[in-house]
Amino acid sequence: MASQRRFTVRNSKRSLTPRSRVAGCEPLEPRHLLAADPIISEFSASNEAVLLDGNLEPSDWIEIYNRGDEPAMLDGWHLTDESLLLNKWSFPEGTTVDAGKYLVVFASGSGVPDRAGNLHTNFRLSNGGEYLGLVRPDGATVVSSYSPNYPEQYTDISYGMPMLDSVVNLVDGNSAAQIWVPTSNELSTQWAQTSYVPDGRWITTLPDGQPVKSSLGYEVSSDFGANITTNVESLMKGVNASLYVRIPFQVDAPEDIKDLLFRIKFDDGYLLYLNGSPVDVSNASFFATYNSTALATRDNAAAVEFSDLDLSDYRDKLIAGQNVLGIHLMNVSAGDDDLLLVPELITSGVKVDVTKSGYFSTPTPGSLNPSVFTLGPRVRPATHAPEIPTFTDPVVVTANVKASLNPLGGVALIYRVMYEDEISIPMRDDGLLGDVTANDGVFTGVIPAGAAQPGQMLRYYVQAADSVGSSTRMPAALDKVGTDQSAEYYGTVVADPSFDSSLPIFQWFTASVSRARNRAGTRAS
Repeated sequence: MASQRRFTVRNSKRSLTPRSRVAGCEPLEPRHLLAADPIISEFSASNEAVLLDGNLEPSDWIEIYNRGDEPAMLDGWHLTDESLLLNKWSFPEGTTVDAGKYLVVFASGSGVPDRAGNLHTNFRLSNGGEYLGLVRPDGATVVSSYSPNYPEQYTDISYGMPMLDSVVNLVDGNSAAQIWVPTSNELSTQWAQTSYVPDGRWITTLPDGQPVKSSLGYEVSSDFGANITTNVESLMKGVNASLYVRIPFQVDAPEDIKDLLFRIKFDDGYLLYLNGSPVDVSNASFFATYNSTALATRDNAAAVEFSDLDLSDYRDKLIAGQNVLGIHLMNVSAGDDDLLLVPELITSGVKVDVTKSGYFSTPTPGSLNPSVFTLGPRVRPATHAPEIPTFTDPVVVTANVKASLNPLGGVALIYRVMYEDEISIPMRDDGLLGDVTANDGVFTGVIPAGAAQPGQMLRYYVQAADSVGSSTRMPAALDKVGTDQSAEYYGTVVADPSFDSSLPIFQWFTASVSRARNRAGTRAS
């Protein structure tokens, strides 16, 4: 009987990318037994618009993620921003973070839960960089920390450890298999263990040279054919109702696996082993021997549908390296007209790279972290003058730009008239050619008069790069395909003297009017 499936499939948004390590994150030893494992996975020391607390204030926040297999009971645990005062703030009684879940604690300095019940520490986070640690109740054992100090933090950019949410098919119908029609009970269940080395009786290659696959069986009057890759009729029919199937598979890091799902199409019965341990039986005896049969004929329509079984409680049977899925497949009789096996073993887990830490351009409090990115220069929103230029006015664009991790390289103003090609011009902070004050961090670029005709749209953005090539775009244009899309440009419209109205004028621009009128839509300004 299939158990209720609790397997969750999610897509990671990005792949992991390395960065220069600024703050150390101490890695923990791999876990092979069930245990809680809370870590500080993300925090924001300069929160303005990402998240409001229960008092509707934009407090800084700290995210705790339990990457373990058991609930993390945080009663009496501590958070601190001082390496010499490890018990600075304590979690209250009853604080629990379930396995694979998150807890966001606000670092407002109040030390009192807010109106929504959210926890608040009695310290605030410094955006200039400081120590941050999670400490056991003994007040001495640090389990997760950013030390000696995390780097400087920036408004609405969070910091933490990258995560990768993965779903992996360890076994599927195309997996290589080793099969044997047993002739005695000499192997008992030894054949299903990882230590067993198959001898010459085991078949891995068919007479035609094709490798044996785990999607196997035969059919005379059923509709199993589309599910079968390896035909075993000549081996089994009229010989034995039992077939031993070994499917080796690799697991690199069993401690990262959160869910384990077994799926199977079968006819007529089976006994399932994971690294030699029996974990499931269906339509067969748990004490089946080498010539056992299934308990009853299985309906053909049911046989070609996957049955799901949650094996998450057996994750501790997995080992790093080669594992073996063993299946004792049984027909209702040696002379039966059909047989089917299509197995799948699927894992899901979140891998946290505790050896790296970095900035997140899109903070994710209470959910999976994206990959880190290399922080480029800080660029404040740009402004232009005059607000509505005439055809004869140059447009002066200014933006405050500062270095972050590395020295500034160059700053460019990229502008565009209507939907024509973009044009790049340098911005300067030397007090010349329109720049008012030298070396004040305010960079100036001038779009020449006459660049756009009256009534035409004039758009621009600022691009700043540092000495190692990391760049920042303002506006960032983070989302150009979703339902809540980001602005791609700043802009204005050159005044049209033919318009003469005391009422506000609304102007709408789109590259494709026809697309704007259908359900798919298009971007517009």
